[in-house]
Amino acid sequence: MSLVLLVDDEFDILTTYEVLFQLEGFETAIARNGRDALLRVAEQQPDLVLTDFMMPVMNGLELCRRLRADPRTRGIPIIVSSAVAPDLGAPGSLCDGFFMKPVVFDDIVARVRDLLAAGDAKA
Repeated sequence: MSLVLLVDDEFDILTTYEVLFQLEGFETAIARNGRDALLRVAEQQPDLVLTDFMMPVMNGLELCRRLRADPRTRGIPIIVSSAVAPDLGAPGSLCDGFFMKPVVFDDIVARVRDLLAAGDAKA
């Protein structure tokens, strides 16, 4: 079972994602901001990170930068979701997917499955 780390400061979004991903057969972990997410990653490395962009303490962009800068975590697929279109640099450099909020859950699940399958194919 793949572990998806869900990162969002909005309780309703976080809990909705958690329930929906679990119903889709994923194991989940949650974090309320980027700093909390880094602590979770240190405890148990996820197979994929789905993060909000605008959060207090540490935003999604900084989380992406730190995950990509660390050799232990740079290969973790990252999907960013946001109500605003952030500048994430060149495609694939900081994240592996972007979704505007409100998201279509089936679209995110499809992207998660694609990224995890691609990772399995590389292994």
